[in-house]
Amino acid sequence: MKNIFTKTISIALCTFLLTSSVTGCRKNDTNKTSENADNKEVAVVKLWNNGGSAKDLLMKKVDEFNNTTGKEKGIKLEYKVFGDDYKNVIDIAIAGGEAPDLFSVPDVLSNYIKKNAIMPVDEMPGGPEFIKQLNPDIAKVVENGKRYTFGKVYNIPVTISVIALFYNKDMFKKAGIVDENREAKPPTTWDELTEYAKRLANPENKEYGIIMPFAWGGYAEWELKAPFLSSVGHGLFDEKTGEYKIKDYKVALEWLTKIKEDKSFFPGPEGLGNDPARAQFAEGRIGMKFGASWDVAVYRDQFPAKMDWGIAPIPVINPEKRYKQFSSVGGATHISTTAKKNDLAKVFEVYKWLISDEMQEEFYLKGKGIPISSKIINKCSPLIEDKIWKEMGELSKISCQIHEPSPGNLEGDSFSAVVMKVWSGLLTPEEALKDIDERYTAGLKRRVEENSIDLTPYIDPNFDISLTNE
Repeated sequence: MKNIFTKTISIALCTFLLTSSVTGCRKNDTNKTSENADNKEVAVVKLWNNGGSAKDLLMKKVDEFNNTTGKEKGIKLEYKVFGDDYKNVIDIAIAGGEAPDLFSVPDVLSNYIKKNAIMPVDEMPGGPEFIKQLNPDIAKVVENGKRYTFGKVYNIPVTISVIALFYNKDMFKKAGIVDENREAKPPTTWDELTEYAKRLANPENKEYGIIMPFAWGGYAEWELKAPFLSSVGHGLFDEKTGEYKIKDYKVALEWLTKIKEDKSFFPGPEGLGNDPARAQFAEGRIGMKFGASWDVAVYRDQFPAKMDWGIAPIPVINPEKRYKQFSSVGGATHISTTAKKNDLAKVFEVYKWLISDEMQEEFYLKGKGIPISSKIINKCSPLIEDKIWKEMGELSKISCQIHEPSPGNLEGDSFSAVVMKVWSGLLTPEEALKDIDERYTAGLKRRVEENSIDLTPYIDPNFDISLTNE
C-alpha cells in the first residue's frame, strides 16, 4: 500500500509539473516575455537538475546572473531543483515535448540521444567555435567522449569525482602507526592496509580497522573495483585489447578474504548501507574507509567527523608499478531539443556561463566540485583553506576515467554477485572467476549481434594508464 501511495504521489507531482509547464507555454509559446524595463525582449531560459550539495550555491549564482548578465543580455534564468523523482519528471516532460531548455541527464546519455531529447553543442550558434577554444584538459575529455556520442559533442563536463582512502588519524596514532614525526602514516600498499586494519581493530572498544557497506549498491564498483584499478591497470573490460579481463581482479577478491580472516572489519557489512557506514566513520570508530570527493562535504556537514581525519592516495600492490586512480567526470548540463522553440543564442549564453572558468573556480573554492582543468586547480589551490579538499584536487591529477561496455543480460553471476559469494564463503576467488570472462563476453557478443551496441568506441590500442606514461 505504501509503494502504491508513493507512486501515486510521484505521478501526481509529475502531472502537475507538466500541466503547469504546458499552461505556461500556451501563454507564451516561445518562452519569452515581451519587454523588460529597457524595452529589451527577454528570453526565459529554464534549467532543471536534481541539486545535490551544490544546490544552494547555484541558486545564489542564478540570482546574481539574473541581476547582472541576464539583465544586460535580455535573459531570465529559471532554476528548478528536484529530488528522487527527478528522472520521472524529466522523462515525462520529454515525452510531452515540455522539457526545460537545459537539464542534467539522469541516466545513460545515449538513451537521450536516441530519443532525440538533447541536441549537440556543435549545432548551437557559435558552438563549433566555442568547442575549439576549450581548456586543453576539458577538450581532451570532450574529444574522447565523442567516441561514444556518434561523433558529436552533446555535453561538456567540467568537474571530476575522484576516490581516496579516508583514514582516522587519531586511531592511527593510538595504534602507533606513525612516521618519524609521530604523524599518522596511511598505507601505501594493500599488504600494509591489511596489516594496519588488523592493528587498528579493537572490538572490545568498538573500534574496527575498516568498514565495508556491502548493502550499498555501489560498493563493488566504488569501493572494490575502483580502488584496485590503480593496481590492475584496466577495468573489468580492457580497452586496449577489447576484451574482458575480470580475472585480473582476483587480487581484489583475495584481499577481501584476508580482511575477513583477520576479522578486522566492522561487523555486519552484508546489511550495511553507505550512509550508516559513513556515520560510523564520522563517530571515530573506524580506522579506514574508501570514499569519493563528495564525501569530504559529508564529513563536514551531513555527518560531522568527531576526530582528526585525512585522505590518502589509493594503496597499490606494487609501488613500482602504479596506474592512475579511478575517476568519473561530471558537471555536465545538456541542451534540450525543445530549446529550439526559444532563442538559441540566449540559451547558449546561459550554457556557457554554467561551465565557465569563473563558475568552476567558485565551486572549487566553496568545496562543491573539483575542476577537470589543472589550470584552475593550480590557480585556486593556494586559496583553499580546507587541507583535505585541496588534497582531493591534487588527486585528480593522478586519476583517469575509463569506459566499459555493459554485457547486457548475463548468464550467471555478475561481478557484484561474485564479490558477495566470495565474502560469504560460498566460493573461493578462483571458483568465482572461473568462467566470468567467458560469460561477460557471451553477453556482449549477443548485444553486438542484436545491434544494440557498437564496440568500436570502446577499443583503443594505445590505452595505457601507467603513471609513468605521462
